[in-house]
Amino acid sequence: PNGGGKTTLLKIMLGLLAPQRGRVSVFGRPPAEVCASIGYVPQHAQIDPTVPANVLDVVLTGRLGRAPWGAMYRRSHVDAAREALRQTQTEDLITRPLATLSGGQRQRVLIARALAGDAKLLLLDEPTASVDPQAERDLTNLLHQLNEKMPIVLVSHDISFVSTHLKRVACL
Repeated sequence: PNGGGKTTLLKIMLGLLAPQRGRVSVFGRPPAEVCASIGYVPQHAQIDPTVPANVLDVVLTGRLGRAPWGAMYRRSHVDAAREALRQTQTEDLITRPLATLSGGQRQRVLIARALAGDAKLLLLDEPTASVDPQAERDLTNLLHQLNEKMPIVLVSHDISFVSTHLKRVACL
């Protein structure tokens, strides 16, 4: 249900919040120590559609923690971004403005942004919200492919989606 703590748990796993009691570990360590290895796709990405950023620009922001301040992105950063776009099957969108993308395309680009930071774990908050049924199927297939390479933690209200596609479920 709403207010059950699902998004809060993701934020604790990211090291953005501390648990009120108990402890949380990710890869056996405190979240703050491994947060650079976690890719996160929020439910509502706060990206201003009027900013003239194209898809590559957005995906490169996933490399901010790996790029020196004030410097241009290096070739290795652009290569990592392009690889993330390839993995999410969005490389053909590379020059498109973010504001022109459909909901499903936008979700794939945001996943690419999370992957571009060399994620070892992917956290997704309601990734299928606000996408049409075909985009949901495509996104589900993508997540199955990515899950072969890395663990994925997904928050969803959709019980049929959860029961059909996920190996393990924790209800909050």
